Amino acid sequence: MGGFKMHRISLKLSISLALLGISSISYAAEHEISLTEYFNQNVGINPIGTSFDAADVNGDGYLDIAYSINYQGITYIGLSRSDGTYSIRQVAWFGANPRFMDYDNDGDLDVVHYYGAISPHRILVHINQGNGSFAGTTSIPVSQTPFAISVADMDGDGDTDIIYGSGRAGYKIFALENTGNGNYIEHTLVTDARFDHSNFQLADFDGDGDLDMSVAIGRWYTHVSTPMVWRNEGNWTMSPAYTEDTASQIYAHYYHSSGDVDGDGDIDIVMTGYEANSRVSNAYIFENDGTMSFTRKTMFAEENRYWEGNVLADFDGDGDLDFATTDGANRSSWINPPALFLNDGSGNFSFHWKAPDRDAVNYPTISWQTKMFAFDMEGDGDLELITGGYYRGYWYGFNEAPVSVDKDSDGDGLLDSEEEALGSDPNNPDSDGDGINDGDEVAQGLDPTSTDSDGDGVDDDLDLFPTDGNEAYDYDGDGIGDNADTDDDNDGVDDSQDAFPFDATESVDTDGDGVGNNADTDDDNDGVDDSNDAFPLDSTESADFDGDGIGNNADTDDDNDGVDDSNDAFPFDATESADFDGDGVGDNADNDDDNDGVTDDIDQYTGMVSGNVDLGTGDTGIADRVNSNGVPLSVLLADGMNACSATAKNHGKYVSCMAKVLNALKKQGLITDEEKDLLQSMIASNKR
Repeated sequence: MGGFKMHRISLKLSISLALLGISSISYAAEHEISLTEYFNQNVGINPIGTSFDAADVNGDGYLDIAYSINYQGITYIGLSRSDGTYSIRQVAWFGANPRFMDYDNDGDLDVVHYYGAISPHRILVHINQGNGSFAGTTSIPVSQTPFAISVADMDGDGDTDIIYGSGRAGYKIFALENTGNGNYIEHTLVTDARFDHSNFQLADFDGDGDLDMSVAIGRWYTHVSTPMVWRNEGNWTMSPAYTEDTASQIYAHYYHSSGDVDGDGDIDIVMTGYEANSRVSNAYIFENDGTMSFTRKTMFAEENRYWEGNVLADFDGDGDLDFATTDGANRSSWINPPALFLNDGSGNFSFHWKAPDRDAVNYPTISWQTKMFAFDMEGDGDLELITGGYYRGYWYGFNEAPVSVDKDSDGDGLLDSEEEALGSDPNNPDSDGDGINDGDEVAQGLDPTSTDSDGDGVDDDLDLFPTDGNEAYDYDGDGIGDNADTDDDNDGVDDSQDAFPFDATESVDTDGDGVGNNADTDDDNDGVDDSNDAFPLDSTESADFDGDGIGNNADTDDDNDGVDDSNDAFPFDATESADFDGDGVGDNADNDDDNDGVTDDIDQYTGMVSGNVDLGTGDTGIADRVNSNGVPLSVLLADGMNACSATAKNHGKYVSCMAKVLNALKKQGLITDEEKDLLQSMIASNKR
């Protein structure tokens, strides 16, 4: 299998060669710079291609790495030890083309790569636990076997999507739209890419803010290739925008890069390979005019060379993109050390440096350095150059110390040396058999050799606080154990005051019946449902007729009309308080309050007819009544008595005068003969 080689580029030596037409590059010995092979990982034989990515996945300020060997090889993750060495761990077989991205939108970088086996088709994802520990693995099912992966925000929604090519299985390119929280929807972007290794680039070629796509199209078995560019039309649709005339196709392995080579603000394409009918290797620039129309120009050409992988990056820090490619000293030997060419700012390149030639006999694993990458691995502002090859990968000058490659035999995320120090079994991913991976236990501060790390009697797999012997459970999930939590159900009521400390929906039980007030339909247990009870928490009250906040039982004026209930003929009717005639109709509503047969609106003596006639000396026993004019008998008698008293000179005259009054009343039919005689007798006996 293969790996990587890194070159640290020293730019103190500057060599410029005039390029006249098709240039021939001189590799004189005095131009060679002696660099240290820092990372030189040999892990097998006969892979097909390699991949590499770098990012800070654990937040320590140093770039970590992910790389794979081939499309059915091994994927590794290397965490920087900050001293120029890496802790390298194998994370998957049959995986390649790893990329760092935030798969689940949780803010830290995960690793995605394609699964190289023919079936099932899927992309594997290794979940970052937040500290660079990749404990979980999941997969995204896809419709075709992926051969290459890129990650980018294709739809401009702020999260990272996945783009993959299917290679020989239909020559299609697909996008996996990130819809958030680890959910992806597959879209077909290109249905006829006519390419093999799925070597595509994503860039905004037309300057509209969307990522377009370029592909070095061709067939691996025909060794013919040319670039093709698709325009992003939005809504996951691509349309062909450019392809070169087939007459100018070049013999190549489809390796190309994109960037603003000539400094005009448009994204150009650089492609390397060699001509199908000659032994001349070529490097071409396809200059973009800004409308996705490209013009091919020769950067340089060299006989008997084999240029494959390439990368554009600002190696000398002058603001323009330089060019590095793998350089076969003799095409028949398949030896490809890298070479660097500096850009003058307008797209003209001059040779600057080439790694020492190696021969296939003494260095059999250096052949076919076909992939190139550029990262600032030291964090010093200078780019390092990483090359990937069929058998081995290299980078140079990063640090003279060799990489220490430690195994993780049981795949639990802990290196064997770490397990030996911990006392766990390096050949058993769960040494204590508690169902928790050893690496996960260490990441959580647990003891991988004990099922109960904190010794509280609750096994780690059930203990929410496996490192705290005082806590094991957290009912409300607020991060505070139940023992320390003063509000276990997080309902805002302290447990000491909460009748239901483990029920967030209840805290009070007014009637003590074991049913919380929220669920209880009669909180005060007074027989009146809360929905009908004006005082649902007061068993002595249930109604408040006048709504004054005082229950009817305690209220002395239930209708709040200002008349105490004890004096109110209608205590629950604020519009009534009296019933003069006792007929059950309040005086306000009654149109004949004295029930004398004369309606109140014409009755001059409303309310006066009540009981018997009283001549001032006691009850006569004669019921009071009114005449046809509504004048009560008692009034007529009083008026007569007053008139007679005023004119009579003595009692005899007074009695005679009243006899006339009584005769008149009898004549009107207001009194009977018996009543006249009774009244006459009482008047006569009541001497004035």
